[in-house]
Amino acid sequence: MQVQFAQTQLENLRKASASNSDESEKLEKELTEYNRLLGYTDVTGKGIVITLQDSNSTGDLIHYIDLVEVVNELFNQGADAVSINNQRIVSTTAISCNGNVVKINNEKVSVPFVVKAIGSPTELYSTMLRPNAYLDFMQSDGIRVKVEKKDSITVPKYTGTRQYKYLQVVE
Repeated sequence: MQVQFAQTQLENLRKASASNSDESEKLEKELTEYNRLLGYTDVTGKGIVITLQDSNSTGDLIHYIDLVEVVNELFNQGADAVSINNQRIVSTTAISCNGNVVKINNEKVSVPFVVKAIGSPTELYSTMLRPNAYLDFMQSDGIRVKVEKKDSITVPKYTGTRQYKYLQVVE
């Protein structure tokens, strides 16, 4: 709640400063673009939605490493933004397992896993469903996989906080 309040205040200050000069307006546009690239804003566009569910027949379950592999394939194919169960995947995202619980950005998520990826629907779709792709491997283990092309999907912004223990600004 404090993070959201601070972000709102910061946004109000940015808007006030941007209204004062052309340079401030230019800086505001740059900041908006950087926030988009870092995952701090909701984004929308064409892409695909992948729904993953545990096997009914073989009892096989989806593990955190399966999600990591799917995300890596999407980004390797050029996805601009990815989320799993509305958890935005950013450079500091951890997808981990604690027993039989999967955590993304330190939030518990569970099946069905809904993976949204913004990018070329045709390229993402064909890559994810090609023979010997990771989804093909998952399906051969009985995992239920559904992939859909979409003209418009929204990937939500990253809502966690980033903490840097060792990072220092070079002066």
